Parts: sequence; structure tokens; C-alpha cells
Amino acid sequence: MPRYRFPASGPSAPGLIRAAAPPKEQYQSALESQFPHVLSAIQALWGFKELNAYFTKLTIDERGDRAGFPAEVWDELHLLLVLHQELFPEPLFATNTSRHALDFPRDSRRY
Repeated sequence: MPRYRFPASGPSAPGLIRAAAPPKEQYQSALESQFPHVLSAIQALWGFKELNAYFTKLTIDERGDRAGFPAEVWDELHLLLVLHQELFPEPLFATNTSRHALDFPRDSRRY
């Protein structure tokens, strides 16, 4: 039985894939297209507790002249914030949770 061969001038699979791929702008997120420096910082800090502080810095205006993020960017930032906190939760208590550290009475004047 003869083997089927594509004609030499016909389309190749990689060529068809490249031709069918949408332009990069069509599948960029709003965060990636409008605030690439913020996305780069998030990528660099991903998995570290410092990212939670960075998210706080992004959401709280300390300079007084910020207009805020567009809604679609805020939605993406919020999703990344929730995802990061879910994947990398910060401990609520100090790491020294030995029996002696927990036995000390709480100073009622502090609370």
C-alpha cells in the first residue's frame, strides 16, 4: 500500500498553527497589557510572604495622588491575591509554639 505524502508546496502543521494563532494582544491579561511592571513584581515575589505586603502596597494609597486600578485589572489582582494566600498561607502565630511559650498567662492590660 503506498504511503500518503503531503505535497511539498502544501501547508505544514506548524505553519497552520502559526497562521491560526491570534495576535499576542488578544490573549494578554489586562494586568499584563496595562501594568507589566506590576506583573513582573508579582512573578518575582510569587511564593514569598513579601508578596502579601506588595499586594497591600498596591491596594492602599499612601501618596494620596493615585486614581486606582481599572476594574478588570483589580479583578485580576484580587484573584492573584486570593490564590497566593490560599497556596502560601502565612502562619497566624509565631513559629515557637512549644508548650512553655503557650503556658504563660496573657497580660490582660494589652487587650
